[in-house]
Amino acid sequence: MKYLKLKEIAKLKNGKKCNYDVKGIIPVYGSNGIIGYTDNLNSPENSIIIGRVGANAGSVFYSFKKHWVTDNAISVVPNINKINSFYLYYALYSLDLNRLVEGSAQPLLNQSILNSLEIRVPPLSVQNSIVEKIRAFDEKIAVNNQINDNLLDIAKNIYHRILFSSQITKTNLRSFATVVMGQSPSSKTYNENKIGIPLLNGAADFRNGIHPSKWTTDPKIIVNKGAYIFGVRATIGLTAKVSKPYAIGRGTGSAIPKDVNNEEILYFILNDMFKKFEQTESGSVYINISKNDFENYRFNIPDRNGLLFFHEKVKPIMDQIYINKKQNKILQTIKATLLSKIF
Repeated sequence: MKYLKLKEIAKLKNGKKCNYDVKGIIPVYGSNGIIGYTDNLNSPENSIIIGRVGANAGSVFYSFKKHWVTDNAISVVPNINKINSFYLYYALYSLDLNRLVEGSAQPLLNQSILNSLEIRVPPLSVQNSIVEKIRAFDEKIAVNNQINDNLLDIAKNIYHRILFSSQITKTNLRSFATVVMGQSPSSKTYNENKIGIPLLNGAADFRNGIHPSKWTTDPKIIVNKGAYIFGVRATIGLTAKVSKPYAIGRGTGSAIPKDVNNEEILYFILNDMFKKFEQTESGSVYINISKNDFENYRFNIPDRNGLLFFHEKVKPIMDQIYINKKQNKILQTIKATLLSKIF
């Protein structure tokens, strides 16, 4: 088995700034994945993106498509004559690159550090075999995600229809749900050894799934299974449902419906609320939503029969979404175990 430095099997280059929005056909990658779209590109398809700056420095992404890499990330273009692109992606993903980050005020990962990384490189036939096994997990996860997107679209359509076909009244969130704002424990109680209770300090801990990075032995606010959580500072929204107790810090809020039959519709009400807050705060450098803002938020709801109809129609849909998410979590755990054995 031979080892090669990353610079021997791939070409690295820093990304560049670009203007982007929700339009365009070319994905734009920052240090935390796709952040928007543009009509220009600076990186080829089937290449790798590594977060370069900030809290997400060291994060690793793969793009099937031609794309743009911003100045917060580094483009890694594999030499396919020496290495399978996916094999290199999995190798880098398994290396926990965040541990190589320098600086505390502004975490940074540079090309010099990455270029010197040694990658285990078996023959291409072995690489291809490894990729085939791991890709099976990724493909099943992707299928479940696509199913969930389709199911969520169906539920959204029912939500919009019910608001136009029922007797509508206006209410505020204080009357409809119990809102709790997080409170961060002392950093002295934090640990990464999973001692105590997992901590969700802000949206970064539940973007694309709930992934706490820290645990605390002195939680101040705990949310229980079934509660909705969301970001309330800087990045707002990203509503997610917890399947077990978590401590929540000051960057996280929580809501549960006062009537259990309103659990499903509350999810869509919260999403509408965050869209409105984002529009209202457009142009602000730092968005910070208070408990008062949440509780005073006013919205339309259908009458009691409409609410019950929505619950009966949408509960099975949302339940299936959560089942698929749970299956994906199991698949990701198996995949992580397999990667740890290979790399």
